[in-house]
Amino acid sequence: MLKALFLAAVAVLSLEACAVRMEPRMAAGMAVEIAPPAPLFEIPGIAPSPESVWVDGYWEWMGVTYVWRPGCWVVRPHPRAVWVNGTWSHHPHGWARTPGHWSR
Repeated sequence: MLKALFLAAVAVLSLEACAVRMEPRMAAGMAVEIAPPAPLFEIPGIAPSPESVWVDGYWEWMGVTYVWRPGCWVVRPHPRAVWVNGTWSHHPHGWARTPGHWSR
C-alpha cells in the first residue's frame, strides 16, 4: 500500500512538472534565423496511468540558443483527446515554432 502511494505521488509530481512547462507560444511574427537542431531521441518508459499521453520533447529558442525541453507524460484533458506535437517550420524570415496542442 505504501509503495502504491509513493508511486502515485511520484507520477503526480512528474506530471505537474511537465504541465508547468507546457510549450510557451512565441510572439506573433517572431522568427529565429538559426535552424533548430534535430530532435533528441527519448525513451518514454511506462505510462504512469492509462489516461497518460507521451508529449515529445522539443527545442525551445531562448533568445541566443536553443534549449532542449524533455518530453513527459501528461494526463489527457478528456478520454478522446489526442496530442499533436509542435513543429518548427522554415519561412522567408527564418524559423517559427507552432506549439503542440490537444485535438478533438
